[in-house]
Amino acid sequence: EIARRLATLADAPFVKVEATKFTEVGFHGRDVDEMVRELVEAAVVLTRQRWKKIKKQEVARGVEKKILQSLLGGEEDAATRKTMTQFYREG
Repeated sequence: EIARRLATLADAPFVKVEATKFTEVGFHGRDVDEMVRELVEAAVVLTRQRWKKIKKQEVARGVEKKILQSLLGGEEDAATRKTMTQFYREG
């Protein structure tokens, strides 16, 4: 559990593998392929989650910008823009 938490803090993929099935045959052949495949799959999932979070933030900023442009209708006064942005963010 400590290793999993450290991997999360380091933003690194983590895979827990049953070690007993690898001790008899060693780390060669298909067993190693399975471990590597699991680790790569974990890395892909982690990367997708990161990109999804980044894209969600980008979309939220873009939507906010479009809504404020529509509400202000070309109003370029900084104070008005700041007030409307605050109203929008507070709901």
